[in-house]
Amino acid sequence: LLSTNEIADQIKTMVETANGMSKGANEVSISVGQIAMTAQNNATSTQNVAASAEEQLASIEEISSAAGTLSQMAEELQGLIERFKV
Repeated sequence: LLSTNEIADQIKTMVETANGMSKGANEVSISVGQIAMTAQNNATSTQNVAASAEEQLASIEEISSAAGTLSQMAEELQGLIERFKV
């Protein structure tokens, strides 16, 4: 049979183990929260990069359109200049 002191020691050990497990669970919870925050920040950054890429694409399309218009105007101007050549 176990003595009262041995039972008390076993209970103390179990309480210490439970406290350690609780502390470990809290640390895991904090880590998961930090990972979630990092993931959210990464998602926000990715959305910002995507929005910037869309804006740049729109600008490139505008530049391309303007270049096409300028090319057409240059051809028309060349035709007009040739009419006035002597």
